[in-house]
Amino acid sequence: MASVFLREQLDQAAAQHPDRVYAVFEDGEQITFEQLRSRVVALASSLQALGVTKGQVVLCMMPNSLRLLEAWYALNYLGAVFAPLNTAYKGRMLENAIALLEPELAFVSGTLIEQFNAATMPRTVIVDGNIGTFATSTANRVMKWDELRPADPVSPVALSPGDTQMIIFTSGTTGASKGVMVSYAQHHAFTTTFGHLAEDDRFLANLPLYHIAGTMPCQTMLWRGGSIAMPGSFSSQKFWQYVRDSGTTFAVLLGAMASFLARTPSAGNASGTKLKRVSVLPFGQEALEFQDRFRLPIMTQYSMSELSCPLVSADNPTSIGICGTVRPGYELRLVDDQDNDVPGGEAGELLVRAADPLVLTTGYYRNPAATAEAMRNGWFHTGDVFRRNERGEYFFVDRKKDVIRRRGENISSVELEAEVCAHPGVLEGVAVPVPSEHGEDDVLIVFSPRAGVQVKESELIDFLTARVPRYMIPRFVRISSGLPKTLTHKIRKALLRDEGVTAETWDASTSAYAIVPTVSSRADDAVNPSGVTDRVCVACDAGPKGRS
Repeated sequence: MASVFLREQLDQAAAQHPDRVYAVFEDGEQITFEQLRSRVVALASSLQALGVTKGQVVLCMMPNSLRLLEAWYALNYLGAVFAPLNTAYKGRMLENAIALLEPELAFVSGTLIEQFNAATMPRTVIVDGNIGTFATSTANRVMKWDELRPADPVSPVALSPGDTQMIIFTSGTTGASKGVMVSYAQHHAFTTTFGHLAEDDRFLANLPLYHIAGTMPCQTMLWRGGSIAMPGSFSSQKFWQYVRDSGTTFAVLLGAMASFLARTPSAGNASGTKLKRVSVLPFGQEALEFQDRFRLPIMTQYSMSELSCPLVSADNPTSIGICGTVRPGYELRLVDDQDNDVPGGEAGELLVRAADPLVLTTGYYRNPAATAEAMRNGWFHTGDVFRRNERGEYFFVDRKKDVIRRRGENISSVELEAEVCAHPGVLEGVAVPVPSEHGEDDVLIVFSPRAGVQVKESELIDFLTARVPRYMIPRFVRISSGLPKTLTHKIRKALLRDEGVTAETWDASTSAYAIVPTVSSRADDAVNPSGVTDRVCVACDAGPKGRS
């Protein structure tokens, strides 16, 4: 039985398969298990000399790369906690994450350093690029990766399966995003999802490592003795050639990725690849179109940063919304608002518990209230509404939580609305999801300006661009003389969500008002505020919450 600890998995892989390639990168660089272990141990020694110890949280904000893998593995080698941040974080979201984590050390890409505030910036290792003028002003707390030097041998560390391996940020619905504590036992349980993978398989690690769906391929193939292929970012125009060149045999695609590939005539085809199977999530119409065009076996699964894939489908499902059947070791319920089980066939919130409680999150970092709320009555409350058929198959119906899902990212409407209302000309505003033709959601902002003040839609977009990650920047904006309210003066967001894109709604992708109240067919082919160009998926532009 495989150890759940990354340190032991790496030691074992290097001992058993020292010369076997573990990872290949977009630039053609390769690294074997023994080479990786040598680099990880050397970096762990350097970090130990800097005072990094078991349980210490270290922030990492950089694109997917060999150095990010080294940093993660070296931290876990010491028993320290890997805390990757979305590379798009800036402003208040970045400040909130730093305040929550209180890291004494950070690994940051030189291309991202200007997003940090000098006053709150922890001691930092610049992993690539130039230190820059910002970091120069804090030179006593900044060093370059190449300045790290191994010192004493790495000290042994005693770990327990319930110790925190990493903290993954996930969207909050009543405030700032929460840090999900992922234990070694939970992450290992996540990596056991794909039982078909073997030593000769190569898993495409194309999702950013600040998502648990990004870390999962890396450690899956570490303990299986297989390998990963890590591209810089996703592009439909380059996807099949990269899969072909890298020898990829298995891939997980977000629905938006599958949509781009299936609906782009020039995307190419799967001929000449070694790809055996693809998992598409969520499983929408785009998954069926992908299978129809590329004729590959497909599957899907359901999880979140707080879980470890309790639902996995069989190959080639045909029903939209399916998430699969329950994996052994998990127990699921569908309940109403009072946690009463709903009748068979009816929709209810999905609750999860496990025979081994450590395979679910141990809680939200430094947020006991949110932990207690999510874990009430002894079950983890997902906030997602499902239905179950007579065959025991689960189907995703809707989100119960006030959260927007876009390009593999969860967007807290609360956080986005706070930034909208920070504009001096905005009286009140709301963020709601509207359907995207590429699956999941696009973002619609409806706001009322202050009396006597004019605020153009493009002006609000420019204001938000400087304050929020690009995946949060809305595609649609509508100005209203007053937002609809309930008798208790709460904004009727459900009504605005149902109205969706109207003829008075401004579309940032076309810089024009909608002609008909439907989603434009131009969505994300053009350069737009979400950062999608040439059909590059923003969720993977790291160099698809954790729901995976």
